[in-house]
Amino acid sequence: MAKTLVIVPTKNRPEYMNCLVQNLIYQEGEFDVYIGDMSDDHAILSNNWLFRNGLERLRILGHSYFLTHIDGTNQLDALNAGLDYAVHMGYEYCLDVDDDIIFDPLWIKKGIQHMSDDYNLGCCTGITLIPSRTIEQQTIGGADSGLDASLENHPDFDGSIEHGSFVHCVYMPVHKTPWYYERIYGPYFFRAADGEKVGGFPKYLSPSGFAGEGIFQSAIFFMGRKLMVDPDMICWHYQAPYGGLRYDPHTRQKHIEHDLAIGKKMMDRRLPDVRVD
Repeated sequence: MAKTLVIVPTKNRPEYMNCLVQNLIYQEGEFDVYIGDMSDDHAILSNNWLFRNGLERLRILGHSYFLTHIDGTNQLDALNAGLDYAVHMGYEYCLDVDDDIIFDPLWIKKGIQHMSDDYNLGCCTGITLIPSRTIEQQTIGGADSGLDASLENHPDFDGSIEHGSFVHCVYMPVHKTPWYYERIYGPYFFRAADGEKVGGFPKYLSPSGFAGEGIFQSAIFFMGRKLMVDPDMICWHYQAPYGGLRYDPHTRQKHIEHDLAIGKKMMDRRLPDVRVD
């Protein structure tokens, strides 16, 4: 059995899931896949020929998969179900992935290697690009990016975002040295045992699910683990404009505001003595 479980929450996005599964087929590294389907019609995936064909190709290549239907309100329900499955089945690492992500072929392999090489590493991700944005918007010092060009002197982009790695707005890495932060963005690895120790993803604190993943990372960080961004790991986030684990725009915005307020309170806490720099 592989050491890594890729956990994918999804809802009403069969086309994006088709793309993600096809992308996973070409990933190097040993991993299995858990798909938590929260679609309104559960047949939307199970009856999708291209999706089922992709899962079969994954199986032939040696990757086990588990597709299950989940009744829940946001992605944290599916992530917690995937974490429970990982712990029960004995996986060492988990990878939290949105259903509208496409990876560079070596992304998963590199991430697994980082987690294996450094036991103190709690979470690991890479650079996330957004195809709908221009090159200028995703280049350090670009005219439209609003980012400071002196990245090496200001790894947090000179305060353009608080307490985190603004990896969504980077086009080309200026160096290959990993960066360490208190909050990372995009798909990320974590240890199943750590996830179990911190009690999973705190859905009760995060109605939209947005802050729940950040609070989960904070709990792992406060255990004394490191959160790392490898600028040599590249993926693309398509930010699908429809479907997904969303409410109506007004309700979603209220939930996000609530989540951001909670996340800020979490990150404003005094860091404990066990912090790892």
